[in-house]
Amino acid sequence: MKKYLCLFAFLFSINPAQAQMSEMMGVLGVSGAMDADAYRGVGQMQKALGNVQLQQDIALLVNEIQSTFMQNYSIIDTSLLSFDGLRGINWNVVPVSPSEFYIHLQNIDAATCFIAKNNPWNASRIEINDGQDCQNTDNSVKLYF
Repeated sequence: MKKYLCLFAFLFSINPAQAQMSEMMGVLGVSGAMDADAYRGVGQMQKALGNVQLQQDIALLVNEIQSTFMQNYSIIDTSLLSFDGLRGINWNVVPVSPSEFYIHLQNIDAATCFIAKNNPWNASRIEINDGQDCQNTDNSVKLYF
């Protein structure tokens, strides 16, 4: 009889533990899925923030060039600017004439190229990949002002 009581006690003690373990595994699985979605959301927000910062940086660069060289863009020298640079983008400012210059953005991804294509800076014209579209992984964009 003692054997049966010990066996029942043992079985009852294991059964709730297994239920709790299964429940805990389910909770961890749901928590992991929620964390993955949260990390994906943070990544998307960081990308959006980077795009907004790019727009602000180019607007600052254009304003500084226009106020420093005042319609004499043929003498543009980027070393005279206090602009720190664009984050993670190869860029250059090239004078075209005394009244026109362009900002050359090189090796930019398709999403950044698409932002430049939408022209949030009111550039007079935009050249993408020498007349193509933003379909490459390394795009080249010229923003004329």
